[in-house]
Amino acid sequence: MSSSSFLPDPEIGGEQNNKRSHRVLWSVLFIVIAALSVVAVTSFNRNFHFSEFFKSVSSASAPWIVAAVCGTFGYILFEALSLMYICRSFGYGRRLKSGLLYSSTGFYFSSITPSATGGQPAQAYVMIKDGIPGVFAAIALLVNLLMYTLSIAVLGIFAFIARPSLFLKFSVVSRIMIIVGTVIQFTLAALVLLLIKNKRILHGIGKRLIRLLGKLHLVRDKDKLLNTFDEKMAEYDRYAEYLHGKRPMMFKVLGINILQRASVISVTMFTFIALGGRGAEIFNIFVMQIYVLLGSTFMPIPGSIGITDYLMIDGFSNLITKSSVEPGTLELLSRTLSFYICVFACGLFMLYYYFKGRKNINDRNI
Repeated sequence: MSSSSFLPDPEIGGEQNNKRSHRVLWSVLFIVIAALSVVAVTSFNRNFHFSEFFKSVSSASAPWIVAAVCGTFGYILFEALSLMYICRSFGYGRRLKSGLLYSSTGFYFSSITPSATGGQPAQAYVMIKDGIPGVFAAIALLVNLLMYTLSIAVLGIFAFIARPSLFLKFSVVSRIMIIVGTVIQFTLAALVLLLIKNKRILHGIGKRLIRLLGKLHLVRDKDKLLNTFDEKMAEYDRYAEYLHGKRPMMFKVLGINILQRASVISVTMFTFIALGGRGAEIFNIFVMQIYVLLGSTFMPIPGSIGITDYLMIDGFSNLITKSSVEPGTLELLSRTLSFYICVFACGLFMLYYYFKGRKNINDRNI
């Protein structure tokens, strides 16, 4: 992958500046919401004190903290492997650094936009810049999204079978969030599967949207755009039909996505052990975090900030009764490792490629 492939075209002026200002706005909004979330969570938990938090962190087991960080990195790595495997199955082999860039871009923009709406478009942009056809990039991301959603459903079924009693540890409000989040996950999986298998629905939606844009005078040449859309849909159909003979690939991608979710869920478990947690509560922490994951999609908030934190505090406060681990400390430290630091690291990784690509452009101009 060329370093400059991540960059927008230099000749695009005002439009690109406008998009960049939107990204900055979402990033600032993310920081504000994150700060308010931390304040709200620490205020909600009367037993939480920052002095005790820093004391607990300083005395935490370093090897288990490292294990938690590895769990965070595993989240990005497994998505990279998933997208790489899908691309390779269709003849578009890519190196690990490309996969990591796709994954980092998706996580960063998913975290700062409502309902993760910015993740897949940003990933598609980077994949196209990396030489992958736009239609196939859409198919690959739809397949990965389907398996990502199904992996959450699989883990949710596991949680309800392994520890159904833990669901009752949550408050009534949290239980409603978890139930609604579960319904949303299954509904999303069904919709994505329908878009992949029934191309006429996607075709119809696309044509109606183009005609609407034409009536609103937002498209200059409606007929030309409709013809282009028909050509792209024919290409989409070929890729979608090819998926019917790729069931082993689909199951492998599902397995990778399950490992991805389990990896980030394990961050809380490793953090719990690092803070001194022991015994049967270790497995309970892992399962409870699955319930938190199910409820995190309850509302379209960037990165599920606030929702996830509330569910974690609520669940841990009712679960951790005999342990020396303080629920607020566990929530804030594990959330910092699994989410905030991950967003920061993904942002740095993207900036590295941005400035590396900018340098290459300047070198070519010289």
